[in-house]
Formats: sequence, structure tokens, C-alpha cells
Amino acid sequence: MELLLLSNSTLPGKAWLEHALPVISGTAERPPFGGVYPFRRRHADLG
Repeated sequence: MELLLLSNSTLPGKAWLEHALPVISGTAERPPFGGVYPFRRRHADLG
């Protein structure tokens, strides 16, 4: 099983996950595929 991790769901000027759609659609075509499980932190405290 492969795991696709996305560290950023948005890019300036693009829709949610638009930058990752080609990878997501390519992954979805190969079985088995468990689904997409979005995770969003409320605040990105990197300090």
C-alpha cells in the first residue's frame, strides 16, 4: 500500500488541493485506494 501525504492544502491563487489533483487522480486509479483524508490545523505555529 502506498501513502500520499500532502503538507499544504492551498497555494496562493489556486483552489483547495488544486496543485495536487494530478497526483491524487493518478493515485486513485491504482487499486487499492483508501481515500483522501484531509487534515487542517487551526493555526500553523512554526515558531
